[in-house]
Amino acid sequence: MDIKKFQEIRVETFKYWLKELDRTRVAGELSDNYSESYVCKWQKELTKQGQHCSFLCSIADWLDNFSDLLDDKRYDDVGTDYSEVLFRYYTKIMLIASEILEDFVYVHGKIKDIKKKI
Repeated sequence: MDIKKFQEIRVETFKYWLKELDRTRVAGELSDNYSESYVCKWQKELTKQGQHCSFLCSIADWLDNFSDLLDDKRYDDVGTDYSEVLFRYYTKIMLIASEILEDFVYVHGKIKDIKKKI
């Protein structure tokens, strides 16, 4: 069985992440360009209607944290004998995902409250 190095997995995942979410990151930049992403397209649609949803902007910004981790080359040469380091790496990913999901839970609760008042 051919076992991939962490670097191969990280690089493939990063490419997939950027492609599927319509994000780009120029080497050396600290943030993604997500102006063509779904989140920005939704925001532009709201802006045309004279509205703004800061939640969408926040999501787009928060997703930069995933890109930061996927662009981090520090652990590229570690193997399975460094399971503690890789566990911490994936814990960071799960913390970011948890924060984003918590935002969705919050917004969902607000939407339910609005529906009750209508």
